[in-house]
Amino acid sequence: MNGALLTADHVSKVFYTPGEDVSAVRDASCTVPPAARIALLGPSGSGKSTLLQLLGGLDIPTSGTVTWPAFGPDVRPRNLAFVFQNQTLIPALSVLENVELPLQLQGASNSDARERARAALQRLGLRALSDKLPEELSGGQAQRVAFARALVGEPRLILADEPTGQLDHHTANEFFDAVLPWIEERGSAIVLATHDRTVGERMSERWTMRFGVLEVPG
Repeated sequence: MNGALLTADHVSKVFYTPGEDVSAVRDASCTVPPAARIALLGPSGSGKSTLLQLLGGLDIPTSGTVTWPAFGPDVRPRNLAFVFQNQTLIPALSVLENVELPLQLQGASNSDARERARAALQRLGLRALSDKLPEELSGGQAQRVAFARALVGEPRLILADEPTGQLDHHTANEFFDAVLPWIEERGSAIVLATHDRTVGERMSERWTMRFGVLEVPG
């Protein structure tokens, strides 16, 4: 597809262990176009997290290839953002400082980074948490702050691994009421791994993982 943000071609990932080799992803092929809204559905252990890591270049496939045609030869943090399932906030930094960090790494001035970080937290209803440390947050709050940190750099592609896994359905929907318009305004694409079909229904396209096999609707 012309202008694709990423393309996976017959990608597999095998984890070799002394007792048994585990095929986490089996011969997966897919394309993510600009501005896509994709839910990657499937139960825990189906291979969703492994596939996202392969798509984001965080892991190397055992076979097959992943390319990012729209980004050129390299994928840079300002183009692609990853929201992990587990806590990834830096413990020594406040919420505001965590959200500022990617902007500072991209070369933004301290004042610009702070202003944009505050706006991002305000947009997601997190401004009151600005001065808190990660240890003072609930699991759901930490996930939302991590999403703000990913979005603040205005990436073209967001890969999110169970970002609402610690939120109830009502709170998760409120969160996406704020997140999705922001993503749409910027024309970003998102691939969101979730086992929650209510969350999946918020996306315009749904892929499914079963036992490491990716099913993409034709």
